[in-house]
Amino acid sequence: MTRRSPAYEEAHTRLVRGDAPGAIAVAARAVEAASPRDLARALYELGEIAHAAQDTVTAIDAYRRALALAVDDEDDARAHLDYALGLGMALLAAGRTRDALRILAAQCEARAAMYAADDPRVAIGFAAHAEGLLSTGAFADALERIAEAVTIFTETRDPLLPAALALEAEIVLRSNADVAPFAELFDLDAPGVEAIVAAGERRAKHLDPKTRFRLFGALDVFTTSRLGAAHAVTVRVRTARARSALDDADRHAALQSLIEGLEGGHPPVELLVEALLDKGLVEWRQGDVDAALATHHDATEHARAAPERAIRSRALRLSALLALDVGRHDLAKDLADRAQLEADASDDDERVRALATRGVVLLHSGWLDAARAALEDARAQLDPDDPDAPWVEAHYAGLSARVRPAPTVGHLADAHRRADG
Repeated sequence: MTRRSPAYEEAHTRLVRGDAPGAIAVAARAVEAASPRDLARALYELGEIAHAAQDTVTAIDAYRRALALAVDDEDDARAHLDYALGLGMALLAAGRTRDALRILAAQCEARAAMYAADDPRVAIGFAAHAEGLLSTGAFADALERIAEAVTIFTETRDPLLPAALALEAEIVLRSNADVAPFAELFDLDAPGVEAIVAAGERRAKHLDPKTRFRLFGALDVFTTSRLGAAHAVTVRVRTARARSALDDADRHAALQSLIEGLEGGHPPVELLVEALLDKGLVEWRQGDVDAALATHHDATEHARAAPERAIRSRALRLSALLALDVGRHDLAKDLADRAQLEADASDDDERVRALATRGVVLLHSGWLDAARAALEDARAQLDPDDPDAPWVEAHYAGLSARVRPAPTVGHLADAHRRADG
């Protein structure tokens, strides 16, 4: 069913804006106002909206009510297959797996009986059934089902092919099958590759961390072979893979791969700078101080080419914190001073962060009067709810304390995590 009512469009708009209760209310009012002929469609649309809003109780009820209505002609019979698929997927989302699988298998058979074997509507049923089988761990059966769907979508060049391929990749990865996801795709242009990556990214949001990291690894191999390491889509995939790494060893390897791709092309400077800063942080956590300092030096050098002073300041101040943490006080002060010079011509947010960093560096380097002035200035400008506020307050209190807070460890990691977000 592709034709949408005005009520559905309004409800969907509300849902996209984050107003799930309002979206469901709009769709529910459309059900109340529907004529007998339009009632089934209104219930189906309510089910879709409620399911998307994660209200599976309302969705299941709406789909069941739609299915309970009489079937008067072939169009009604076809529509009932969509209602059944919606009900099966809503039951699956609600954890009622046995009921979901029964309905999804039945609608597969009904679609095969109603449509030609190569009709995309048959493939839609196969893909939904594969989702259900995957949820039970029936990987072999799920692979067989999704392969049937992929074949039909490929032959018909259906726009649902990317989503089916992303599902197939998840099944392959979770089953540890001896098959490389996306390996057998041919004759794809750049937009086709990008569509598959976008489908993979959407699917990754709902995966467990291990499978998410492996999916981005498969997408990395796929995009590199099709588009090259320096292509913007490959860079995006490698960035996501690095951020989804489960440990520092995987993250370091992923970041190194990302950096090599970035250095081989002409990406936005800030991407390369952030990747280098993150790699330096990983090396710091691994205890390789020399490597961390060298990587952060590379970041500050690359940042020189950045058009925005805020990027240059950020690279310098994070490098200053790293140098301070490993006892390189002179280097830390030099970097913090340079960061402040860049930040003074930047936006207010970066200026206050550079000022706070300089105050912390001065404090731990023994320049107490200068540290007090910098930290007092930063405190006056920093919003109390800012993530950096507790860090600044702790060091300001350290001006008169016998035991000062550790300079950077937690803060440096937090700064990088905020950049990831």
